[in-house]
Amino acid sequence: MLNFLYSLGFVVTLLVIWFKTDAFFEYCKIFNFKWLLFGYDVSNTDLTFPQFLFVKKHLLTKSKFCLFYIKLITCPLCLSFWFCLICGLIFINPLLIPCLYICSLFVYLSLSKLLDH
Repeated sequence: MLNFLYSLGFVVTLLVIWFKTDAFFEYCKIFNFKWLLFGYDVSNTDLTFPQFLFVKKHLLTKSKFCLFYIKLITCPLCLSFWFCLICGLIFINPLLIPCLYICSLFVYLSLSKLLDH
C-alpha cells in the first residue's frame, strides 16, 4: 500500500511539474540545453512548453515517429498512463496499474483545478 501511495505521488508530481510549471524551460536555460526548447521563450508566449510543442508539432518535425512522441508528452492522459505503467511495473503489483492510473488522474485534475483558480 505504501508503494502505491509513493507511486501515486511520483506520477502526480511529474504531471504537475511538466504541465503546470516552467521547470523544464528553466533547467534547460541553466544547463545550456537550449536546443531542447525548439525556440520556445516564456516571455514571448502565453503558452506553457507542452502547449507550445503541441501547437508547433508539425513545424518541428516531419517524422511520424517524432510526432507520436510529441503527442504523447503533450497529453496529460497519455503521459499519466505511461508513468503509471512504468511505476506499476517497477514498484507495485501490475494488477494495480489501472487503479493507480485512475487515482493519479483524479488527483492531478483536482490539483489542476485548484492551481488554475
